[in-house]
Amino acid sequence: MDRHRIRANQFLVLGLTAWLAFNLIFRWLYWPLFQSHGPFGIAQPALTDLALMVACTLCSALLFALAALLLGALHARWGDVIVLVYAAVSLIALEADIGWYAMSKSHATLGDLQLFLTQSWRHHFGIQRHDIIRFCKIAAVHLAVIGFVYALHRQLRRHAGSHRALPRLQAACAHRHALAALLLLALLGQATTMLRRGSETTRTIWDIAGNANPYYISAADRWLREARLPSAYVRFNARLQAARGKAGASPRLAPVALPARHTGGPAPAARPDILFLTVESWNAGLADRHAMPYFSSLERQCYVGTNHYSGANQTELGILSLLYGDPAIFFAGYRQHAAVVRQSPYVQALGQLGYRTGRVVSDLTQQNTIPRYLASFNQAEIVNQFDWENIHTIAARLRHPAPAFIHAHYYGTHYPYLHAPNFATHRPETPSSFNFQSSNLALQRGAIINRYRNTLGELDAWLKTLLQQVDLAHTIVVITGDHGEEMFETGRLGHASTLDAPQIRTPLAICAPGAMGSAAGTSAQLSSHADIFPTVFQMLGLEHRLSSMGRSLLGEPAPKIALVAKQNHGKAPLQWAAVSAAGTLYLSLGNDGAFAATGGDPALHAMLAGGKDSAAGTEAERLIIGTVLAAERELAAVRRLNP
Repeated sequence: MDRHRIRANQFLVLGLTAWLAFNLIFRWLYWPLFQSHGPFGIAQPALTDLALMVACTLCSALLFALAALLLGALHARWGDVIVLVYAAVSLIALEADIGWYAMSKSHATLGDLQLFLTQSWRHHFGIQRHDIIRFCKIAAVHLAVIGFVYALHRQLRRHAGSHRALPRLQAACAHRHALAALLLLALLGQATTMLRRGSETTRTIWDIAGNANPYYISAADRWLREARLPSAYVRFNARLQAARGKAGASPRLAPVALPARHTGGPAPAARPDILFLTVESWNAGLADRHAMPYFSSLERQCYVGTNHYSGANQTELGILSLLYGDPAIFFAGYRQHAAVVRQSPYVQALGQLGYRTGRVVSDLTQQNTIPRYLASFNQAEIVNQFDWENIHTIAARLRHPAPAFIHAHYYGTHYPYLHAPNFATHRPETPSSFNFQSSNLALQRGAIINRYRNTLGELDAWLKTLLQQVDLAHTIVVITGDHGEEMFETGRLGHASTLDAPQIRTPLAICAPGAMGSAAGTSAQLSSHADIFPTVFQMLGLEHRLSSMGRSLLGEPAPKIALVAKQNHGKAPLQWAAVSAAGTLYLSLGNDGAFAATGGDPALHAMLAGGKDSAAGTEAERLIIGTVLAAERELAAVRRLNP
C-alpha cells in the first residue's frame, strides 16, 4: 500500500467526505430523527440523546473517509477512480436507504432489494414513476458533485505548494490517529448494546444511535444476534414457566379432549367452501355506511362483530393469529424457531377432510417468518396479481368440485391509499403523488382521511363484485382486516407503532349458508382473530377447540381478554396488549414470570399495580396469567394429538 497515494488522495477524500456529511446531517438524519417520530408514534429524543445520535451518525463519514483513503492507495494509477466509484456507490446506496427507511423504518437489506424488484412489493409501498424519476435526479446530483470535487481535487493537488493554507489542510488530513480514535468510539457505541433495567433487557440509546447510522454494522448488535438464537426462546419459555407458580389459585380449565380424527358435520360432498378475505390496514371506525354501504348491508345476513381485534398491529402476526386460532403470544418463544414450528391445526384438519387449501396472495406476505408456518397448505402457490385480477382467480378455485379453503388478501387499502379515479367521492383528498413522508401530515389530516375513505369505497365495490361471483349458498365467507390503521385518532398515521385501539381493532363479518348463518346481526361482544377458526369449525359441526385460546362466537362465553402482540421487527414479541371490556393494559413479561403493566387504561393499570397484597391486583394478575396458562395447558394437549 502506497503511503504517498494516501497523502495524494487526501484532498479528494476530504471533499467527498464533506459532501457525505452534508447529506448525513440534512437528508439522512432527517428521517430517523424527525420523520419516524410524531405521526408515526415514536417519542422525540431528548436533546442529549439527539446530540449523541448526530455524533454517532457523523462517525459514518469518518468510516467512509478511512475506507476511501485505503482504497485510493491500492493502485498508483487508478486510485482516484477507485475512490470515485466507491463514493458514487456509497451515496446512491445512501439515497436508496433513505427512501427505504422512510417507508419501513428499517435499513434496506439484500432481501429487501430482492422483494423490491417484484411488482407487488412496489405496489404495496406505492412506488410510482415520479418516485423513480426523483431518485434518478438525486443520483445525478450526487454524480455531478463527485465530478466537481474531483476537478477541484486535481486543481488543489496541482497548486498545493502555492498557498500556505493548503499544506495546513493537508497536514490536518494526515491526523489519522484522531480519525482512528473517533472510529473506535463509534464501534464501541455499537458494541455497548445491552443494559439491565430491573428485570428486563432493553435497548440503549447507543442502539438507537447505531440504527440511525447508514453504515450500521448489525453483526455488532448483540441484542439483535441474541434475539434470534434458540437460547432466547428457551429463556422466554422459562419466563412462562415461572409465571405458572405465580398463577396461584387462578381458575384452571381442564384440557379439552380432542379426537384424534375429525368426525361429524356435513358429509364430504356437502361440505361448504371456506373463503377468508383479509383486508390490509382496515380502520374499523371509518368503515361505516357512507364509505362502505355494501359491507354495512351484510349485517342482515351475516354475523358482524363491532368489537373485534386482530392478533397484532402488523400483517405477519395478524394473519398468523387468524390462521392458527391463537393470539400471537404463541408465535414467540421456541415456537418461532424453525426446528420446532408447528403448523396450523385448522388448516391441517381441513386438508385431512379433503379440502384444497391455498392462498391467493402476492409474495409480499412471504416475508419474514410467514413461510415456515404455512407448510400445511396443500396448494400454497403464490399469485402475483392486483386485487381486481384476483377476483377471477378466487372464483375459479371455488368452482372446483372438491371443497376449498382459500385465504385471499386485499392490498389496496395500504398506504399510500391509491384508488381508481372513479372512487374519488370524498373531497378534498391528497393527490396520488402526495409525499406521505412529509413533516406536515397533521395539516393534511382531512385530505388524507378522505383519500383513505375513497380506498374503502373501492374495497366495498371489490367485495360486492367478488361475492356476486361466489356461491354463498355453499360458501362460508370471513371478511376481516389483518390489523387496523390509525387515522390520527391519537395523533398518528398508519400501523405497527403502538397497540392503541385504531391499530388493532378491525371489522369482522362471517357469512354462512343456511342454518350455519343463524347468528346473523351485529354483536358487540369482545372477539379476536383467535376466535374466527373455532367459530367456522363449529359451523361445520367439527371439533372446534383445536387452538388454545380461540373460542367459538356461537354460544360459548365471550373471552375475558384478547391478547394482541406488538410488532417488534421480526424479534420475539414480548410485549402485548390485554384488551378487556373495561379497557386495555399494555404488558411485558418479566424474567421472574410476572406480568408488568407498562401503560394503558389508568384504572386497569392501578388495579394491576396494586400488587399481591391487593385483592384487585391479584385478581387482575390471575385473570391475565390464568388465561395464558390455561391456554398453554390446552395447547400441550393439542400438540400431543397434532404433532
